[in-house]
Amino acid sequence: SGVSADLWWVHALAPDDVFFGGSKGTILRFDGSSFELLPTPSDATVFGIWGTSSSDLWAVGGDPLASGEAFVWRFDGQSWAPPVGMPSVPVSSYFKVWGKSATDVRIVGNDGVIVHFDGEAFAVQESPTKRRLLTLHASVGAPWVAVGGLGSAVVLEDAGAGWQDVTPEQPLKAIIGVRVAGDVGYAAGNGGTVLERTAAGWQRQSLGFDVFQDFHSVWIDETAGVWVAGGDLATSPLVNGVLIHRGEKPPSRQLD
Repeated sequence: SGVSADLWWVHALAPDDVFFGGSKGTILRFDGSSFELLPTPSDATVFGIWGTSSSDLWAVGGDPLASGEAFVWRFDGQSWAPPVGMPSVPVSSYFKVWGKSATDVRIVGNDGVIVHFDGEAFAVQESPTKRRLLTLHASVGAPWVAVGGLGSAVVLEDAGAGWQDVTPEQPLKAIIGVRVAGDVGYAAGNGGTVLERTAAGWQRQSLGFDVFQDFHSVWIDETAGVWVAGGDLATSPLVNGVLIHRGEKPPSRQLD
């Protein structure tokens, strides 16, 4: 890419239209063969990107150690800029943005902040927690789920009647990644923790083997296979990545 930065998130609209966000205000666009560095309003870290098209994208981020540095930008196909009407919220960072559609977009961040955009206006939603929310996910027909925490976990759900704290009672470390598909949901976090959404609520799953690294992301593929990825980000060199899978055994593939 010709850019030296830590990349925190990727959002693919198509194989030849992919956006990456990271440190130093970095947003890269990949067209299938080359990268373009897009100008952005500041050098704060971009932690999340989501959108419905290359002319309607959101980017969020900030500086978790600096109060009031949280930002939201929108991309109209030409440039990134703060959206008109975004409420001023005194938090240090937003961490993720996601949407069910262009008229149902939500943003989460430090201090349990949740902001909703309905296609016309923004509103700060009532949140049952003051702890940081690191990511969220939803799909059509599925509830919104937001997860986070610091020393211990927090899990929130909104099935249409407002946000509820549904964190399991057993002590859990912070949860960092989440994915839902209909009634199915998985979340994962520090210390190799994996949660599954069941009829009895979110429950910790036994992996059948030890994982000591932290999980950062979850994905449910088109065959209902579950992929969880992460690693040790606190110790250099950064070589202790971990990837686990649940479902039919995927075909073997040599990674380049």
